[in-house]
Amino acid sequence: MRYDDTDPIDIERYGKEMLGMSFREIFERAVAEGNPLVTDKKYMDIHADKNFKGGMGNLVEECWFEYKANSNPEPDFEKAGVELKVTPYKAVKKGFSAKERLVLTMIDYMEVYKEKDLLTSHLWKKLGCILLAWYLHKDGQNDIDSTVDFVQLFTPPEEDLEIIKADYRKIIAKIEAGKADELSEGDTTYLGACTKGASAKSVRKQPFSDKVAKQRAFSLKSGYMTYLLNHYIIPKIPTYLYGTEEGCEFVAENAGFRDYERHFEVESIVDSNEIVPDFEDYVQQKIKVYVGWTEQELALHFGLATTAKNRYAILAYRMLGIKGNMAEEFLKANIKVKALRLQKNGTIREKMDFPAFSFQQLARTEWEDSVFGNYLHDQRFFFVLYQEDEDGSYRLKGSCFWNMPYQDIEGPVREVWERTRDIFRNGGLVLDIDMHGIVHNNLPKASESPIAHVRPHGRNRDDMAPLPEGTTLTIRSNAASLHWPDVTMFTKQCFWLDTRYVLKQLAIR
Repeated sequence: MRYDDTDPIDIERYGKEMLGMSFREIFERAVAEGNPLVTDKKYMDIHADKNFKGGMGNLVEECWFEYKANSNPEPDFEKAGVELKVTPYKAVKKGFSAKERLVLTMIDYMEVYKEKDLLTSHLWKKLGCILLAWYLHKDGQNDIDSTVDFVQLFTPPEEDLEIIKADYRKIIAKIEAGKADELSEGDTTYLGACTKGASAKSVRKQPFSDKVAKQRAFSLKSGYMTYLLNHYIIPKIPTYLYGTEEGCEFVAENAGFRDYERHFEVESIVDSNEIVPDFEDYVQQKIKVYVGWTEQELALHFGLATTAKNRYAILAYRMLGIKGNMAEEFLKANIKVKALRLQKNGTIREKMDFPAFSFQQLARTEWEDSVFGNYLHDQRFFFVLYQEDEDGSYRLKGSCFWNMPYQDIEGPVREVWERTRDIFRNGGLVLDIDMHGIVHNNLPKASESPIAHVRPHGRNRDDMAPLPEGTTLTIRSNAASLHWPDVTMFTKQCFWLDTRYVLKQLAIR
């Protein structure tokens, strides 16, 4: 054997020999060496198929580490207690991010609630020590031609582990309450319960309810994986060694890591010497100290001299002890800070819009793979609330964490998304232009759904994007002088959340 399967460090050493190699090259080496697990002539084609989720991971298991890929509940390297995970990342405007969450193991609702302690659970066998192999996913390129760029052992650092334990308890508590069917990734901070199955029909029984629940798996959320990539993997900071004498010495001597953190201006909300059993309560208590203060009083107290639109969110960071606007825990958890101002008339001043969507991409996407749906399932918000006084000033009212309930996403929001998708997919977009030149369309409107709708998201009406290939829009015009420039193009659009819905959710809390 090329590595000692009882020693995590030696498994990592051998894994690092893949660095710079493409998955195709790993496969070709296995074939050249007569690896008995790759005798099938269609082996590479099967694993390169984009519909084979986990294909690169299976290939590494069989072609590099030379053991048969399996669904064994024990760690992949059982003697060493090491789980192997091959995961993609992608290039973004400001560096790199994880492409997806890291799926750890399926959730057996009928058994998992019996495992109260994370550190003695089946999940910990998959999470306690992971050998992560990262590759860069490039649009338009098959992953089989991507190279292995990073290989590193990972164990959740102590400060993260406390939050992961709390996440685990929340998931178990929901199952014990007979609400496994209501689980959502937005419920938790770092550890999620993501849907996992071939289709929406993939369901399982749960122990304390007659309702079946969607099949789910424990996972590390994409925001956490992105943080892990940029703050541990790329700068080569070991986490497996934390807690050992060797690890402590390494961290103490590695000044480059601290310089790296300062470069990204990342600060922690929780002090390093604090143990926080409930992170969300801890954060809300910090904000509660300032309840009743006006925006002007807060700005004066924190020395914030700005009239920028995001000053209310900046004040939230200052109240949490963050000098910049990058809180470590929020980055890891993909928590978005949003200040909401409640006006005297009872409405919310801020809009809840999302990035413009591609008509072409939307038309070829199914709900389970939709950007909007997955965003809402995964996204958690930290709302900081201000109430308008009679004199027009805004006074801090409180704060709360919020994620959209599962039934709202899979109900009204999904209906709006699918209706929108079908309009573009089937070439059913219709424009009615009245005698004043005002354009009306048949996309979902705020009056038709209590939660979500579609609105323009361009600089103006002429800021357009192409419709799906082979489709055109239909124009019914009463304005003889108005001519639509191109029936294969349409003004950019985006999804919105109804502010009345958000206000109602805040009232519920």
